[in-house]
Amino acid sequence: MVLRYFCSLVLLVSLITFTSCDDDDSPSITEVERVTNLLVGSSAIGTTWTIQSVDVDGIDYTAEFTDLALEFSASGFTSTNGREVFGPTDSWSFDSDEATSFTTGSGLPITIIEITEKSLTLRFTLEESIFGPGRKEAVAGENTFTFFRP
Repeated sequence: MVLRYFCSLVLLVSLITFTSCDDDDSPSITEVERVTNLLVGSSAIGTTWTIQSVDVDGIDYTAEFTDLALEFSASGFTSTNGREVFGPTDSWSFDSDEATSFTTGSGLPITIIEITEKSLTLRFTLEESIFGPGRKEAVAGENTFTFFRP
């Protein structure tokens, strides 16, 4: 009888021990790594961000950036039809460990409003004098660029 009680107790303790163990031994990634992975993309989700809409101070400027596309790497990006806003190539780096904003190599601070595997919304303010004359090249004011991955 004592042996049966002892065996039951050992079995119960073993079950509790094994069920409380965490099977997830994979290291968690930082927010910087998570957002970088989303910006860069992969063959599974795509690597090119295509323009969906452009808003400047509440006015639609999407037609001015037709065919705009961005491709990020871990420290830089390339742009197609980025006009004066996004040069053909530039670098970027996060402003903090929260990975909610980054600054381009040309000094433009950009806030990440939203990022998922398929959607990216960026917001930044432009001073017209930074990008030269012509409102079609770079529109002064609060710019919101929304991209998608096809």
